[in-house]
Amino acid sequence: MKFWSHKPSRTCRRPRPWPLILSFRGLVHALAGRPEQALVLIEEAIGLGGPHEEVSPEFRVLKGDFLRMLPQPDLAGAEEAYLTAIRGANTGGRHLIELQALTRLVGLRRQIGHSPDGSDELASLYATFSEGFEEYDLVMARQVLG
Repeated sequence: MKFWSHKPSRTCRRPRPWPLILSFRGLVHALAGRPEQALVLIEEAIGLGGPHEEVSPEFRVLKGDFLRMLPQPDLAGAEEAYLTAIRGANTGGRHLIELQALTRLVGLRRQIGHSPDGSDELASLYATFSEGFEEYDLVMARQVLG
């Protein structure tokens, strides 16, 4: 029994949320232990958004995560992905995504012994939140801050 018999043609367009679908597929690959495939998919999602940093900073956070999951982690690439996500999220006023990226950046910099690690910036951003302190991202930021 075929559930999908449509063969894509040159006139077939991708659905509008295609970058989001690619990011979900990438996340599934990463969780299944295939970060290389996850990275290919998230790069495609980022490419569809264009070169501007403020477009889809959440995809850049995932890119940093996937780079850290590689058999030979690309820590410099992960750091750059997180920094790009921070700049893009800040420009777009997307403070929760900025918090996610900054939390990961501080953890990464501590892992590699980089100083300063960004804790001051994370603490300043965390202080701007007035609710949702039991949400995962705020709990993780609080744990990183100690």
